[in-house]
Amino acid sequence: SFLPDVIIWRSLKTFGIDDTDLKNKLPDMVGKGLNRLYDFQHEESGGWGWCEYGKDDLWMTAYVVYALIAARDAGFAVNSDILNGGLGSLKQQLNADRTQVEIAQDAEIYALYVLSLAGQHGAVNQHLPSLLGNPNPRPRENALIAMTLANTGDKNGAKNYLLRLWRQAKEAGNEIHWGAVTNHDYQAPTET
Repeated sequence: SFLPDVIIWRSLKTFGIDDTDLKNKLPDMVGKGLNRLYDFQHEESGGWGWCEYGKDDLWMTAYVVYALIAARDAGFAVNSDILNGGLGSLKQQLNADRTQVEIAQDAEIYALYVLSLAGQHGAVNQHLPSLLGNPNPRPRENALIAMTLANTGDKNGAKNYLLRLWRQAKEAGNEIHWGAVTNHDYQAPTET
């Protein structure tokens, strides 16, 4: 519940919602969540896996770094050594020998998006061009690439990927959604 707690905190601040009970409870809840994430970081690599003692996983490391950035941006104190270790691990995992390690393209794109949020544009620019050649990226990949390009200042590239994303939309009555053929819940169809 760490990331939802951060989002609720940010929403309270952004929309000027005065909920004394939440304002009193959330900082402690976020602090406990941060400490748990800190404890699960792999000391030798700076990354995270699916469990405390598992091997580094690019997607999980990106997700945790995203959560740390969100917490920092919401005004919470985030241990910079932990965050920098996570950013370093993302770059290290992206640079891994592909003959030794298989990296899913969607995880790679997500990691680059997270690096773009952290202002790590050099690493993004090093890896993103090889991913832009896919003629049929999935909707989630188009959205992440568009946001990554926007974060690095490439507004025209972002616009092109948003247009690709829009062309993938499916209309059903008064709903628009993006479907996906996948076995992963995080890539399930999205309705708006």
